[in-house]
Amino acid sequence: MERLIKKFSSLIFIMPHMFYPRLNEALYLLENYGNVYVDTINIFSAILQDEQKGLNRDKEREILLNSQQMEQEDVFWHRSSCRYK
Repeated sequence: MERLIKKFSSLIFIMPHMFYPRLNEALYLLENYGNVYVDTINIFSAILQDEQKGLNRDKEREILLNSQQMEQEDVFWHRSSCRYK
C-alpha cells in the first residue's frame, strides 16, 4: 500500500474500516503521508464481532483509543451499530 501512496502522491487515499485488522499500518500511513485518511465506520462492531468469536482484540482496542488523540481532520469518525447477544 505504501508504494502506491508514494507513487500516486496527488491522489487521496481513504482507508476504510481503518484498514482493520492492520490498524498499526493504517496509523503509520496516516502519520507519514498527507494524502492518507482513515475511516472508522464499522471498526467498533468489527472488534466486538471478533471478540464474540473468542479472538482477543485488546491490542486493537488500545490502538483505536490512542488514535482518538490524533489530529481529528485526518480521521473520519463514525458511529457503528453494535449488536449484543
